[in-house]
Amino acid sequence: MKRPPSEAVAAAREGRVYLLDDHLDLWLVRGKHGDYVVVRGLYCSCPWFQARVLPGLSDRLCYHIVAVELVARGIEGRAKRLRGLNLDVENVVLEAVLDGFSRSLRLAESRAAVGSSRDQQASLQSRIASRWSLQQSYPQA
Repeated sequence: MKRPPSEAVAAAREGRVYLLDDHLDLWLVRGKHGDYVVVRGLYCSCPWFQARVLPGLSDRLCYHIVAVELVARGIEGRAKRLRGLNLDVENVVLEAVLDGFSRSLRLAESRAAVGSSRDQQASLQSRIASRWSLQQSYPQA
């Protein structure tokens, strides 16, 4: 078996593969130059796939399709889902296809990251405060 392209492995490991719809097997991969819609094993909206695979000039699939396969088969990484980000699948797909990237996905991710770091900071401050109050209550000899 051939080794998958390093770009595909990186996309899977870095969490850049999103499962948009289970029933349609519709995915999105955040690539090097944009966000690409993938129908598992069949289609990718990236320029490479459009220019080489669709016209039959190459039988080699783009790394976005390979990244989806790696995640879907449980070989590398895990799929991210839109549910936790409260995003509309149709809107994400339209943005990716028409604009080359999904602005709403990227904004939602950055908000989630900021919220996560704020939660971590608040948790750390809480732990420090409780430890400080314990030390004040029970001074060491």
